[in-house]
Amino acid sequence: KSRDMLTTSGTTVAMSSLQARSAITEEISENCLLFRCRGNTFKTSQNSGFTKKVYTFFVNSSIIIISYIINFWRFLMAEYTYQQQIDMKNLELIRNICNDMPDFINRFFRGIQQTTSTRSRLGYARDIKHFFEYIVEQKQLNSMKEITLDMLSQVDTEFIEIYMDYLQMYEKDGRIYTNEKPTIKRKLSSLSVS
Repeated sequence: KSRDMLTTSGTTVAMSSLQARSAITEEISENCLLFRCRGNTFKTSQNSGFTKKVYTFFVNSSIIIISYIINFWRFLMAEYTYQQQIDMKNLELIRNICNDMPDFINRFFRGIQQTTSTRSRLGYARDIKHFFEYIVEQKQLNSMKEITLDMLSQVDTEFIEIYMDYLQMYEKDGRIYTNEKPTIKRKLSSLSVS
């Protein structure tokens, strides 16, 4: 361990670097630096290399500590956590999707909200919306709100197979979309949940 010499009340005191690092700066004047360590007040000349090291350490440590305090305060004062913000965004998207669909879809989503994450429900909502858009196109309806439970009960295996074929490659809004088998299975799985 290196030892540095400090003067306190006219007495020279040897101090380890570890003790010096734990010292607390009290006052800076033109000629000396006063700091306290373990209840003792030490005075040293600002011209010494040791004093410059201690002072630099205190300044750098203070900046780091203050930045940690500010970040911690921001964390505590944040209105919502990151996950809560994601959940709120997903809920907003789910509600926007469900606004265009029949009322029984809203009841369905209320029924599964306790057992599923918002991300899962958003995926279900998008897949169900896509299926309903397909039904509107095939049945030549004006909107998805016209779809009834009776219409869904008439969906047979052949209709689902045609939909699966459609999912492999389809055009929407002037853009061509393709889906691989795992995506098609996931979309069908969403329909089986509902």
